[in-house]
Amino acid sequence: MLAISRLSIIFALTSSVVMAAPISPSASKIMKPSQPIATPSILPKTPLTSNNIQIRQRSEVEGLWGMHIESNPQCVEYYNFKADDQMAIKSDQEWSVGQYQYQPAEEANALALMQLHIQYDNNQKDCSGQQQDQSNEVQQFYIKWTQPRQIQFCGDAKGTQCFATLNKQLP
Repeated sequence: MLAISRLSIIFALTSSVVMAAPISPSASKIMKPSQPIATPSILPKTPLTSNNIQIRQRSEVEGLWGMHIESNPQCVEYYNFKADDQMAIKSDQEWSVGQYQYQPAEEANALALMQLHIQYDNNQKDCSGQQQDQSNEVQQFYIKWTQPRQIQFCGDAKGTQCFATLNKQLP
């Protein structure tokens, strides 16, 4: 069990991490300051007006997606497609980072197109038990929307050679 004086708390959010520093034994003593303590304001320095509010439309693929592996049902491979075209993939001990490009379908019966550029892979085992360094690989898939929160990666433009189903976890 961890000692309270050395406890660190980590909250993992979708795109940021907040960490609390270890508590030191001297921090438990209450001291009265000789001067008022300045605290940062959470309010903006300038008042909000209609000129500084920005509305951004999210890509339909942006967010956290999960894929269950048939050969290892307790393991989920996660794809986090971020707003700035950055991505992170986590599969068991393997994690990869890189960039993605998503092109929505232009016609009603056409499939969307996605390209993944994996810039770094830590070369550990993934959910399927394979260990392969995919650093600097470029992969291209067709995206077939089967439900509003479910997509399939497909190898052909007609959507007949689909090999992976991803379910949206977070917006």
